[in-house]
Amino acid sequence: MTYARARLWLGISGVGFWVMLAATLLLTQATPFSDSLITQPSLANDAKNLSLLLGLYVLLSAPFDWLGGYWLPRRFGRIAPTLPNFIVQWLRGVLAQSLVLLAAGLTLLVAGRAGGRWGAVFAALLVMVVLLAAQGWLARFIGGLRTAAESLKPYEQWLARWGVRLPAATVLEVSDPAFVGGFVGWPGRERLVLPASWIQEKIQQKTGLPALSEEAVATQIARRVGVVERGSRQRGVWLALLWNLTGFALATTLPGAGVTNSSELLMTACGFTLWSFLGLLTLPSFSRPGVFEGDFFAAQHGIPRAALERTAATLDQWQDDEPTRSPLVETIFHPIPSVQSRLQQLATQNGEPRGAWQAARVALFLSWGCFGFLSRAVHCNSGRPELWVLFPGD
Repeated sequence: MTYARARLWLGISGVGFWVMLAATLLLTQATPFSDSLITQPSLANDAKNLSLLLGLYVLLSAPFDWLGGYWLPRRFGRIAPTLPNFIVQWLRGVLAQSLVLLAAGLTLLVAGRAGGRWGAVFAALLVMVVLLAAQGWLARFIGGLRTAAESLKPYEQWLARWGVRLPAATVLEVSDPAFVGGFVGWPGRERLVLPASWIQEKIQQKTGLPALSEEAVATQIARRVGVVERGSRQRGVWLALLWNLTGFALATTLPGAGVTNSSELLMTACGFTLWSFLGLLTLPSFSRPGVFEGDFFAAQHGIPRAALERTAATLDQWQDDEPTRSPLVETIFHPIPSVQSRLQQLATQNGEPRGAWQAARVALFLSWGCFGFLSRAVHCNSGRPELWVLFPGD
């Protein structure tokens, strides 16, 4: 079994566990909360109940996190932290994410008691807007990432040759080679995030992975510019927001669900978790064409196909090293098309692709605002706090 396939099975197991647990809780209406804390709703009682729930969430997630963040990478000879470093990173990540989830849950309950179901739906939208605006800060806070003072002048010169303008960008120091950055912030005010490992040769030498040339990094930046200029990133954000908001509104109508006390919110969260699972099956079909849009834009601007091929193949090795997949596996489980699929799409050029870049994974991040439980159970970021806010991508 390959590393990529082992991670896939881990993701299937983790997601399956949370889906089964959510369905069981909905059917049995079981909660871990004290009756007195439920029947006497207050901000203090809400905080106690949600803290208990989040503690259970961390405890039940821990085996999957250990497998995904520590055991599997070591088992397959991939770059992995030492056990002490993994524990420190994981504790920081789960504590920081729990604080965000606690704040989101309390906001939903306060809004629900004040404005009913639609008050909570509006609050969920506001929380997701705040999450999107604060995504860059949250990536540093939860993943323990630091800003690196790296000059992007060499890449700006490459981009100028292709008629592409370098966007506002931040470089972050990361240890996980699967971190590819991306855009953070509200559409129209987005900022590009790049990993320092793509730029610093000494880091690349330590990883033992194929080096990224200046042309390769510039190619990736050009592709990212493309998904913004073609509107694919914006469509991905709007689709993610709409998907989550619809799911949250529907979840509040389930038996036992609601937004006036902790028990109701738990049932709403379980329903929303099932909706997120449906999103894992459907949203990738919109995300994959968004990747093709980035490639199409780069090719249109004169970037050689050979450079696109080399860049895609190299960064695939930096992640799960799975350049080919069966169509069925890719359709069901992967919002990022394989290298083979991308090269085939470039070769055929059947019209201009149009998608919603990273819609599936943006929806998972924003699901924190709806108190969802699947965002860090998926195969790409299980046990990897550096990737809980900015997921792996193309």
